[in-house]
Amino acid sequence: ERREGWTWLLAMVLLNPCLVLIDHGHFQYNCISLGLTLGAIAGILSRNELVAAALFSLAINHKQMSMYFAPAFFGHLLGKCLKRKYPIVEIMKLGFVVLGTFALVWWPYLHSYEAAMQVISRLAPFERASQVTK
Repeated sequence: ERREGWTWLLAMVLLNPCLVLIDHGHFQYNCISLGLTLGAIAGILSRNELVAAALFSLAINHKQMSMYFAPAFFGHLLGKCLKRKYPIVEIMKLGFVVLGTFALVWWPYLHSYEAAMQVISRLAPFERASQVTK
């Protein structure tokens, strides 16, 4: 009985007309980064902070919209690390996971300076903003 309720709830979330029509129809794919963020929250709730850090790093790399949640994730994970027996080791583990995840995602673009700058210019198109103001 309870499992049927979860199945129905999952179907309602995945088939949400707002996500299907607006998000996918407008080619935004926000639900991917939101799903990764929810996975990171699940990692925190299950006390697996390293998985949470990796999933949230993937969410940030998928869409910078996830940066809205970064202060909360950072504060919570740092606070949990500081309460442990060896806080410096815990912070280093967390940092290694975050930097490792970013390195894996960015690896294909780091073969040249031009390739990395092309990706960054598409992520933060400041040239467009300066053209609008002129």
